Order: sequence, then C-alpha cells, then structure tokens
Amino acid sequence: MSFNQNTAVTRSNHVNDELYLSLIDFQTVLSGTLDDNFLIDVLGQVIDCGDVETMQCTGGKQRKKLEFTLSDLNDTRLTCCIWGNLADKLLSSINQETGMVTMLLRFAKLGRFRGELQISNAFDASVMMLNPPIPEAEAFKVLINDDAMTLTSFQSNDDSQDDNNNRVGIVGKRGQRDKWLLFPTKTIYEMITSTQVEKCLVKCVVYAIDMDWSWYYFGCKSCNKRVLKTGTTFKKLNGKEIVQHNWWCEECKDSVIDVSPRFWLHLMVSDDSGISKIMILDHVANNIVSKTPEKLLNGSWEELQDPTLVPDCINDLVGKEFTFGVYIDKENVAYGSEFYKDSVYLSENQEHFDSNSTPSSKRKEEEITNLIDLSSTSKKSCTRSIKIEKVQDVNKKR
Repeated sequence: MSFNQNTAVTRSNHVNDELYLSLIDFQTVLSGTLDDNFLIDVLGQVIDCGDVETMQCTGGKQRKKLEFTLSDLNDTRLTCCIWGNLADKLLSSINQETGMVTMLLRFAKLGRFRGELQISNAFDASVMMLNPPIPEAEAFKVLINDDAMTLTSFQSNDDSQDDNNNRVGIVGKRGQRDKWLLFPTKTIYEMITSTQVEKCLVKCVVYAIDMDWSWYYFGCKSCNKRVLKTGTTFKKLNGKEIVQHNWWCEECKDSVIDVSPRFWLHLMVSDDSGISKIMILDHVANNIVSKTPEKLLNGSWEELQDPTLVPDCINDLVGKEFTFGVYIDKENVAYGSEFYKDSVYLSENQEHFDSNSTPSSKRKEEEITNLIDLSSTSKKSCTRSIKIEKVQDVNKKR
C-alpha cells in the first residue's frame, strides 16, 4: 500500500476483533518442513518453566531469557525460549496462576539451538497472550481438561539443586521440573551409534580423566568464549606495581581484560554397553567438582603446560557414577566426533568405589586398555591403570 498527495484517509466505524490466527500444529513445526523466514502462530499449554536468566550477549549487552515447554492436545512438545520483557511477564503470570496455563504466541520465530528446533519470540514483533479469552483457547481447555497436565516450575539456583535431583527417577510423569527429564535414557552404545541429532540422558561411570586436554581455559566474561593471552602490562599505582593481563576475544573481535578461568573437563566414561567421552564445561563442572577454577589456579593466569597435572578434586570424579544430559550433535553423527557435550548434571550415585579394591573381572587390564585405544583417534598414553581397575570394580557392584 502506498500513499500519494491525493490520498484521503478517514476513520471507519467498522470494528473487527478477529485475530486472523494461522495456528500451526506442533507435528508440522517439528517436521522441519517450515520456512524459518516466516513467523508462525502457536497455541499450547505451558507444562514446565525455568527461572529468568540474565545472559551476556555479544557486545557486552545483557538480555533476559526464559526457557519453557509447550504441549498440544496430543502431548507433542515444543521447546521454547523467550527473551526480553516477555520473560518477566511470563514468569510473573505463572507464579500467580493456580491452574492450567495456556499460551498463544503470535508471530513466533523458528530456530535451532545445539541442533534442536526451538520456538522463540521475534524482536519487536511477537505477541504473547496467556490464557487468552478467544474461542481457540477455550476449545483447547475443554479438550485437554480430561487429561490435564500440571505446570511445575524447575529451579536453577543452588538451594534447589538437591530437590531437582530427587526428581530424576520420574521421567514418565508429566509436568517435569526439568525439561531434560523429557528426553530418553540411552546406554553409551545407543548414544554413540545414534544416527540423528538429539538429546538424551546417560547414566555412566567416570573411569578416567582424558589428560590429552587441559582441564580449564580462560573465558571472556562478556560472551563466555575462549580468549587468547596477548601479553602482560606492568603499571605503577601509588608506588605499587599493578599487573594487567591482556587477552584477545575472537567472538567480541576486541582486546579484553575482564576474563576468568573456566572448567573444561574431558571425562572418559563407561557403562555395561561400552565406553565414550563426555566434555563438561563450567556450568556443569561447578556442580560436581568441590573447588572452583579460581581456587585451584590460586591466582595463576598461565595456560596449562603439563596436562597430566590434574587437581585431586577433579581426579576424585573417577569411580563415581553420574546421570548426565548429553547432546548428540551433528559433529558426532556426521563427522564422528568422539566427544559428546554435556549440558546438565542430573544426579550422582552416592556410592563411591574404592580405587584400591581388587578387580572382580578376569579380563586382563591390557585388553581393556586396548579397547580404550581403539575407541579414540589418538592413543591416550596418560590414562592411569588404577582408573581401569575402577571400571571393573564398578561394573561388578552394579
């Protein structure tokens, strides 16, 4: 539509409250056949919701984020993430509601995060309506009331971590506290032979720390990406020498000084079906390692020269059994990457196994060591034999 100098505009008395919805069913959304250049309308029930998180974005800007799940009449579920003021609005409304919460998200954006299809709001375009008084939402409530699902919030703060862990065993129950409990549990063999990008839960025992890799890196506090040290500057202030370390952040395309050490653990894990490797970053590692990287480095800002120098509190992970939420990424499926990325730590078996106990298996240690070497593209000569004994001992005690 365009206007010229002769165009006349007058007010119309016609009023129409029609929303002209074009609702897309969840199965169609998940099929991946939709063009992500077009915004869509979705209607569903909010069945789980996290906390509002403040994220550091590129350029140092902060944005609020809230993750949740929508379910339709067939219990098909969409992973959703909204940003900005809508995050506060949704959480506030959910906290005030006592019953079922339905959401209409208009002009929603299709995207992918870590290979998973995700619905989010488009900047300055999307409209979010909770329990909207429209015929479509009312019909949805009537149809779903016979099989109502309970909305349950899951917390991400430290005070509620134990409570979250207690919910791990109820994967089949609707209204989960943690969205990861919606994903299937796989054995290590099923994980490494998977032919599709997906998420899964894996219960496994840590039998060694891969010492071909450093256990930490230095990350930019603005974007959380790895930085490279470019030099050290010495200054004097009030007679005192001040040391400033300078870094380059490729993500920010700038020199930065505000950095911090982060965990970067490469765990070698096993279960009864096989062995694999899981990479764990800072947000998960802080839940299972008793000390922070800052305390372990004791003020050092140098890169690790000898990867075999692993702190005791990290070596203490060996012999413990964990349940991890794991991404099976495109790199694993298409390119054969041997490391699987862990996103969340769900539980730990409280039974710790003695590294000095006698192995029950009659298989020779050399045979297991050869198995480990064959599962990797490079030989892990730093893997300690005492950790192999722990694998045998753990498998006996299951």
